[in-house]
Amino acid sequence: MSGAGGCLPEVTFARREDIPDLKAIWMACFGGPEQYLDFYYTYRFVPKDTLVVRDEGRPVAMLTLMRVRLEGREGYYVYAVATLPWYQGRGLQHRLSDCALAEMKRRGASFCCLVPAEPSLFEFYRELGYETAFYRWEKTVFRGQEPAEELFLSRCSCNRFLSLRREYLAGIPRAVIHPDRELRYIYRELCSFQGAAAVFPENGKLCYAAYNAYPDEIYLREQTGSDPERTARALMELHGISFARIASAGPFPGAELTPYGMGRWLEDDTPLTEKMSGTGYMALMLD
Repeated sequence: MSGAGGCLPEVTFARREDIPDLKAIWMACFGGPEQYLDFYYTYRFVPKDTLVVRDEGRPVAMLTLMRVRLEGREGYYVYAVATLPWYQGRGLQHRLSDCALAEMKRRGASFCCLVPAEPSLFEFYRELGYETAFYRWEKTVFRGQEPAEELFLSRCSCNRFLSLRREYLAGIPRAVIHPDRELRYIYRELCSFQGAAAVFPENGKLCYAAYNAYPDEIYLREQTGSDPERTARALMELHGISFARIASAGPFPGAELTPYGMGRWLEDDTPLTEKMSGTGYMALMLD
């Protein structure tokens, strides 16, 4: 993947000895905490899934590929896209994206997707051929003066979480699905950094809630109960927090449909939404 004669920036797979430089790129672009970087590079880092641009042999830009599936098709989630600030504006991400697309096609992938780190980046990724293809219903709620309706929340084991989520996504058209290996890492990360996966009974079945509990807010990332707001209010009550953001696969009262992720079809120039016959859903991404 290197450029001939030095005409193009050198793009290679990462190596384990690159980890200090990759952490430096991460910190410069995304910030800490350092404990998370140690966690990620211990439990998730796969050199052959990490592409880097090198300058004099050292990584200065990077992106990571994570396997996902969509309607039975194999694809990749593009994650941790970053360039050292003093190397930005040189087209390195365009070069890195071209090499990543070629690599994903070589591996037989049919599509790729990503979540822009901030709204302003939607336009940047459109320039790279992506389109907005994944949406969520979102709402902000505040803890009321009256106690929330009680939910009997308990810890959800990893195996149970994988099983419940697999069943849940099977009923959602055009849902991006993580293979078990990736979802096990996501579960472990969630439970290690201000998050949890909890289960609760509803109408004779078991539901789950995946969320982060920060010092000043609850971020309800996905839940399978009939009333997302009820779940959020129970979590606010449990953690003593007065503010919650809810993301849901389906509509609920007062929620707004919000762009979340982008994607592109890799086999030809057909728009991904045309191949899917509509827009899709993805959540619990490393975003």
